[in-house]
Amino acid sequence: MSDGGLLVDLSAAQRPEDPAAAAVESCVAALLATPGSVRALLLDPAAPLPGTLHARLLGSGLLRWNTAAEVRRAAASGTVAYVTFGAAVPAHVERLGVSVVHVAATAAPAEVLAAATRSAVRVDVVPRLHVVAVCAPDVAANARLLDALASQCDLDVLHDDTLVATVRAPAYDGVVHILGAAAPAEVAVLRSARRVSGVLWLHDVALAQVHRVEASGDARALAAVVRRMYADRAPLPLLDALDRGAASAFDAGAVQRYGLLLSGDVVRVARAVVVPSDEAARRLRLDQGANGPCPPVSVCTPGDAGAAAAHVLSLVAQSGAVVAA
Repeated sequence: MSDGGLLVDLSAAQRPEDPAAAAVESCVAALLATPGSVRALLLDPAAPLPGTLHARLLGSGLLRWNTAAEVRRAAASGTVAYVTFGAAVPAHVERLGVSVVHVAATAAPAEVLAAATRSAVRVDVVPRLHVVAVCAPDVAANARLLDALASQCDLDVLHDDTLVATVRAPAYDGVVHILGAAAPAEVAVLRSARRVSGVLWLHDVALAQVHRVEASGDARALAAVVRRMYADRAPLPLLDALDRGAASAFDAGAVQRYGLLLSGDVVRVARAVVVPSDEAARRLRLDQGANGPCPPVSVCTPGDAGAAAAHVLSLVAQSGAVVAA
């Protein structure tokens, strides 16, 4: 195969305790000896990189994490076949329509290459991005944006913390968290945005209310949030009141007086942030502090839902693989 169409699943080699691991490494090393046959060596994102990995594999420059984005990129480049040595085929490989070749770890390298070549298929259409949007339910401001996204990509919409609890983020090309003003419904989105990186769409950059709802009136929990976000910048009068158990001190007046957006938890995890105005962008950046990390912030309003969706998807495409913090 002259165009390097093999996507080789290396997950078996990431289990050094497995007797078949050495055989898999030797077989893949032999495949690499055929110039141009392998396009990528795919590693399981949920497993460590073994320190004893065969030198030819490590030095090949072909090691990649086995994510939807990586497989889609390889498939869009030409004929591909996914070679697995007994490991389960990831859902994103099946969804992208890549031909799969199951090979016993003891098979001769020539047989692997021949089987993969015969099974290879041509990918004539670049698969659309597969994005999961986590948003508050029954919020009119989200409906048009979600409809526009669904018209431009394959979309899974989650209204709770399913992404963190059960969905493996690498199965998606990107994640979009949408936070708005419906505070009780936003708590699950807030928790997901703390854990899973992606594009963060903020209808409002002030997130104090959703933190208040999450804390359920627990003054000490609110004090912990303020300390976590602001450290030495935290306002002492407010902290003193919260430490005494006075949750009422964390009211709208105090939040406005001290300029507490409480955005740091989600902003530091995000790959990109979208806000509704230049003023909101300035406030958000300032809320991170003088040395706080801040991803790229862009301004976009949902008025033109089609343009807003296109902007979000452009950020998804730029932000790379999805990881959990």
